[in-house]
Amino acid sequence: MLKLQPETPATTPTPSPALLGPGSVVHNWKIERLLAKGGMGSVFFAKHKLVGRSAAIKVIAPPAGTVADPKAMARFHTEVELHVSLRLPNLPEFFDAELMPDGTDLADTLKFLGRLPVGDALFVVTEILRPLQVVHARSVHRDIKPSNIFIRRRPRFDSEGKLEKGRVTLLDFGIAKMNLKPGVTREHSILGTKCYMSPEQLRGEPLDGRSDLFAVGVVLYEMLAGHPPYVSDLSKVPSFPEIMIKTLSEPPADLRKTLPDLPEDVWELVSVLLAKEPGDRYASAEAALSVARTL
Repeated sequence: MLKLQPETPATTPTPSPALLGPGSVVHNWKIERLLAKGGMGSVFFAKHKLVGRSAAIKVIAPPAGTVADPKAMARFHTEVELHVSLRLPNLPEFFDAELMPDGTDLADTLKFLGRLPVGDALFVVTEILRPLQVVHARSVHRDIKPSNIFIRRRPRFDSEGKLEKGRVTLLDFGIAKMNLKPGVTREHSILGTKCYMSPEQLRGEPLDGRSDLFAVGVVLYEMLAGHPPYVSDLSKVPSFPEIMIKTLSEPPADLRKTLPDLPEDVWELVSVLLAKEPGDRYASAEAALSVARTL
């Protein structure tokens, strides 16, 4: 049995089990249908996408608008410990348990808000660049985009009233290329999402961390403008060949023309991240972060 428990700060309302449903995927487990529902949670039938194994996913969540009951959470942990300790033919096999954070991805956030204020956009970028400093020592993500950036719905603030670090999470390393494990992904394959792929990625060339920095630039551009560089109308996204040609040969539209209050140094950050040639971008995520922190 696979069990999930929503992460619930004691001072905030708790998300309902409606966060999951048929079609949702949790660590390669695809939810197919609801098995049972009660006052404190739901149980779903799911299958593993890779091996086809079946599981019951139990989501513990108090009713919407209430806070977590510490005693209920303690009972949940006791149940998990009991399942782990008992391995009998008559009992369900226990697979895993983890916290499910309360929030949404950047793609849904942008659908709702349209675009973000400059300060919020820069905050998200710095929070993406932080883990990339470590990731790029071993890997290239290759699929940085708004739907792979998770934002906690109810951020926490520190004693100075600033957003706590770690409230933005980079997800999905499914097509990442491990520098230490050549051959896991094809050296000259084109994998990624068209609007966020670097020129060298579109050409199928070997990649390093600077390719991810281009994608970060696309995300930053989108947060500021409300759309990616070469997609002015979100209801009519250009075809892959059209995006490819523009990414390889055309500079992005200057946001200073549509956003006259955009600071020059912020546009400089966007422009360097979106440079066509890797050598014209920041040399590393650390270098880009050092610039973003000053803005």
